[in-house]
Amino acid sequence: MLAGAVLLAAVTILASSHRGHPRAAARPAVTVTSVGHRLLGVTGGWELFGRGPESVVAIRFAAGRITRTTIPPLDSGGPVSFLVGPGEVIIRPIDFVPGYRVVDGQPPTGLSGPLGHGGPLIGGPDPGQAWVTGTSLGHPALRLVSLAGWPVLSVPLPRTGPEVLTATSDGNGNVLLTGPTGTYVAETGGLRRLSLQPTAVGPHRWLAMSCRHRRHCRNVVVDPSGGTPRIVRTLPGPAVPAKIWPPGVIAPDGSAAAVFLLGGMSRISLHLINLRTGADHPVDMPADLMPAEQTLAWSPDGRWLFAVAGPGQLLAINPRTFQAVHLGVSLPYLTQIAVRPAPR
Repeated sequence: MLAGAVLLAAVTILASSHRGHPRAAARPAVTVTSVGHRLLGVTGGWELFGRGPESVVAIRFAAGRITRTTIPPLDSGGPVSFLVGPGEVIIRPIDFVPGYRVVDGQPPTGLSGPLGHGGPLIGGPDPGQAWVTGTSLGHPALRLVSLAGWPVLSVPLPRTGPEVLTATSDGNGNVLLTGPTGTYVAETGGLRRLSLQPTAVGPHRWLAMSCRHRRHCRNVVVDPSGGTPRIVRTLPGPAVPAKIWPPGVIAPDGSAAAVFLLGGMSRISLHLINLRTGADHPVDMPADLMPAEQTLAWSPDGRWLFAVAGPGQLLAINPRTFQAVHLGVSLPYLTQIAVRPAPR
């Protein structure tokens, strides 16, 4: 565990006031804590955001500052979309129940318009955009909207059972759709069917499985840009199962893929796969994993891989040593994480 967990200063911002007789035990909507030192030695201006049942936290590693915002309970037991945009965070259950917007440093407010409806919410090609479900000419479609709710464009979905399609990010602002009829990617240019199903995604590279026949499959590194995904490298060793869920995440420099694998005794383990050599490195985790969407996130410089482990702990993994450590600071129970790059 990292040293230096002593909190040197804590500043509380009371983001909402109460008229009349004050409540002595009222919890402030936003609290900011300074730990007095950099976390993990980070010097860049990026932030890690985490969501739990009762709060959202923003961790500025270089500044040694943690902001916690209390959010109302979500009236849903289903999946929740957690989207980090410029200056705000969007929290939306897949059910048709209230979701919330958390502007930096402010208490949460309710969602309305296209962002306030149910269904998945996936980050778009621009940091200020998101994909939502809707209709186009009476047929199911994915709609690209701004985070303010303004429409940008629509992409019709396959007409063969769109309700059974599983939607997730392709790592580059588009949407991967997987279902019984195949795997598709929805992007601003329309809908494309893929010949490969990605097992890990990133902005510049995918990891996928290619099979000559059923018993001869290999991991392949794919360049998803330029229309049709192109295999750029075939890796030695056994292939990651094609139906792994959720898809893993690839380091920003394309050097490694982090994926969840099912091992003996139904134990879930985290592996880092070198995308040049094919080497498979299991990560030594001090806690049980929580394999779900948005429980893994890379730092923008690729020096750290963050993971949510049980019960709701945040761990930092060194991809060079394959060791996981705690941050050494107090955090609430977390279920999802996402990274906001430093402003340009």
